[in-house]
Amino acid sequence: MVRFSKILVYLVCVCFMISSVVKYPSAAGPEEIALRLPDVMVVGSRTGGGEARDIDIYTKSEFEGTFPVSADDIIGRFSPVYLRNRGAKGVLQDIDISAASYEQSLVLFDGVPVNDPQTGHFSMNIPVPPSAIERLEVLNGHGSVSHGSGAMGGVINIVPGVSGGGDMVTLYGGSHSSLGGEFTKTGSAGEAGNRLSVSYMESDGYHRQTDYRIVNLMDSVEYGDYRLHAGYMNKEFGAYDFYTPGWGMPSREYNEVFMLSSSARKKAGSVFVMPNITWRRHYDRYILTVDDPDFYENRHTNDVINLLTTLKYGDFSAGGDVRYEYIESTNLGDHHRDIYSVFSEFSCNPAEQVTATAGLRFDDIYIPKLSLSWRAASWFKLRSAWGLSYRRPTFTELYYDSPANAGNKDLDSEKGENKEIGSDIRLKRNIDMGITFYDKRLYDMIDWVGETPLGPWKTENKGDVTIKSVLLSLTYKPAGGRYSVYYAYSDMTDAGSYYSKYALQYLRHRVNLLAMTRIYRDLYLIINLESADPENRDKDGFSIMDIMLKNDFGPLEVFLKLENVTDEDTGDFDGIPSPGRWMTAGVRY
Repeated sequence: MVRFSKILVYLVCVCFMISSVVKYPSAAGPEEIALRLPDVMVVGSRTGGGEARDIDIYTKSEFEGTFPVSADDIIGRFSPVYLRNRGAKGVLQDIDISAASYEQSLVLFDGVPVNDPQTGHFSMNIPVPPSAIERLEVLNGHGSVSHGSGAMGGVINIVPGVSGGGDMVTLYGGSHSSLGGEFTKTGSAGEAGNRLSVSYMESDGYHRQTDYRIVNLMDSVEYGDYRLHAGYMNKEFGAYDFYTPGWGMPSREYNEVFMLSSSARKKAGSVFVMPNITWRRHYDRYILTVDDPDFYENRHTNDVINLLTTLKYGDFSAGGDVRYEYIESTNLGDHHRDIYSVFSEFSCNPAEQVTATAGLRFDDIYIPKLSLSWRAASWFKLRSAWGLSYRRPTFTELYYDSPANAGNKDLDSEKGENKEIGSDIRLKRNIDMGITFYDKRLYDMIDWVGETPLGPWKTENKGDVTIKSVLLSLTYKPAGGRYSVYYAYSDMTDAGSYYSKYALQYLRHRVNLLAMTRIYRDLYLIINLESADPENRDKDGFSIMDIMLKNDFGPLEVFLKLENVTDEDTGDFDGIPSPGRWMTAGVRY
């Protein structure tokens, strides 16, 4: 089991690494060594409020040099978010933000929720190749007032765009007969801009029925204040025991996604009007055992249409959200939900260097929030926030029926009360530090409850659960490099003693370290190290190291990537085989 002393060793290594490259200033007054903290806002957010929240923003210039093959490759490498993987290379993953379950974290595409209403297992099924991503934003903590149902543990906003970069071709291959490529074409004419991105990857798999073939396509168009995104994803993969851990089921799954998103930003006098309409269709076909396809097979098609309008006048913003969810399923039946929400938010400065924000959303229930920030010095800020959050049960939690899993149509929505307090520090030499304490109490938490450690499972509202978390971050960005470390600690007081399939399994300790540096001329070294100590699982803790070398030869870039160098069994899910060591080599032009 990973012990806390091991994690401290990693933190000491990080501090030593940073100290070796930072030239500290000589003794001087605060005015000589400090820089003002910038105002941080999730740009895709409808209501803002970022000044008092723990928000991380990552731009294309930071992550494109790591040759990511999928959106989750960026999220897991750069941010404090942990992705629990089934399979390899983004085949299927669950989001974990400070012990929140995969259903309790919300995914946005260009500021609009795109979580799958069937199941959170598919919330990362977004048809966006890495080169189409302009910016990645992560809100650590609750966000239901701004974004609605599901934003209980955190929010991930994937922002596409057309600015920056040019035409690009990437080709790569590696372990387990894996190969892939990505093509990007950009263009502009006057106020109009366009970026077309296509990616493909495949592998024979590292275990029986773990092969995959994935296609992603995204076309983004901007014309003045108007934006249009059109995306398509096709995914076929072996799903060996993905939903039946330890049963030895050679399952197979097929996913297909269509998505359209259109938005505008217009000014009418002193009021900004920001309408958006987004449509996402998700198709899923699941075969329990390929040896006998007729024994058990599910087909699901769901549609989500989201109409959102936000009005902003100075420090006041308000809007309405209409969401239609429909599913047609051989297992779940045919169901639909019409969801109507109104929300508002107001910010003010009650004192010098103090910002206060209040917000309210009305959906099924009233959801309020309050936040306060104080810039105590040009280089130091204190912040705090309080708010309620909520999540409707998914269609799977309500209606699923199989030999291993059973839904419950009588489920209530789960709710949460969230408190947080933290600080941000920026020093010279591009060093940013942050610490945030989170205290979250969940009511009527939804979980899959088992009669044995391997099920069968049924969904229930499991009473009150308290989660306390701490998130520490340290980032240094010298010219041509990046050094960052995140440390997260969580502790959960559960609702009682029972076998939990998801909600009570979390990471007590997690360290994520990233070092990107030039070692000789155009030769770069990138190291990513992740260490975690799981709670309420049979697996021991694990430590994973990825190493990548890349070299620029004019317009041609060559890279070699070795993931999970020590061939660690990550054990993200007990009973599901993990990929182990994986080597990839490729070129980009």
